[in-house]
Amino acid sequence: MIFINPEPSEIASIKQLLQLFGNATGLHTNFEKSSFTPIRCEGLNLSLIMGASMGACKKFPCKYLEMPLSDSRLKMVDYEEYIDKIVAKVHCWKLGLMGLDGRLILVKQILSAMVVFQMIALAQPIWLHKLVDKIRRGFLWECKEVAVGGKCLVSWKLVCRPKMYGGLGISNLQAQGMALRLRWLWQSWNEPDKPWACLPMTVDKKLNDLFNASVKFNLKNGERIKFWLDPWLNGVALSCAVPDLFACCTRKNLTVAQALHDGRWIRHLRHPLAPTSIVQFTRLWEMVTDVQLLQGTPDSVIWRWTPSGAYSSATAYAVQLEGCTRLAGQRHIWAADTPL
Repeated sequence: MIFINPEPSEIASIKQLLQLFGNATGLHTNFEKSSFTPIRCEGLNLSLIMGASMGACKKFPCKYLEMPLSDSRLKMVDYEEYIDKIVAKVHCWKLGLMGLDGRLILVKQILSAMVVFQMIALAQPIWLHKLVDKIRRGFLWECKEVAVGGKCLVSWKLVCRPKMYGGLGISNLQAQGMALRLRWLWQSWNEPDKPWACLPMTVDKKLNDLFNASVKFNLKNGERIKFWLDPWLNGVALSCAVPDLFACCTRKNLTVAQALHDGRWIRHLRHPLAPTSIVQFTRLWEMVTDVQLLQGTPDSVIWRWTPSGAYSSATAYAVQLEGCTRLAGQRHIWAADTPL
């Protein structure tokens, strides 16, 4: 996929580059089988601009590698094909020949895996998770698309817990989606040279809070860590440590380097300060006075949940389920040679 401006000179240059690439490698581009998708090109004569050799014109929004591409929020209709594939997979199995243990394996290994690809890139809506859970629950308990309440032997929330917490080990879609999307935040810190790193990322507050709780910020030159928003000082964000003072700040996105340069963070406080804000100001001033930045050494983050300090989706998923009651003797239960 190539993004270009609707200008004849750019299109001619792209064609020439692809032809040179084909001559050098032997991998020639078939322009007649290619297609182009205009994005906000109203009022332009695309047939004249693109030429006759660029293939068919497709509408936008579109799909690329089965991933929906859109410049606006995805609608229900954009997920219909996605749901239909899961339902079709259920219908192709010989349901009458399967026991509960077989259906459990299929739910965990097939139906749950079909949603992972989109989870990596998209923050899927809650209603979609509920609909997929409805299909998985119906197949597990009753071999149907929908299972009535009396057929469900255990609460689905409990079923989606790991075995150590009394569940069946079926993935919790919401927790799994957040664990997979944390990968992009981790890579933006540790692999800033990736081509997509310069693009803006949409990160909701819940995901950002999970990332901040899962990493330890190592302050070096202070050019990436946010002074107010990231928990870089004693493991707590200053917006939480001094909330009244934070409310008086007019520039909340300052980095540590910007904020500490000539006491810039002080100049961006609205005056007059309330008595509680003055107390917090004094406390914060004492905390940041001794902070020393290391010029030339970039800031870094360390993953808290692995011995190596590197991100893993398994630990990101597991930490979201911490606090559940552990099942006593679960190892002996699942090691027994007894069918479900």
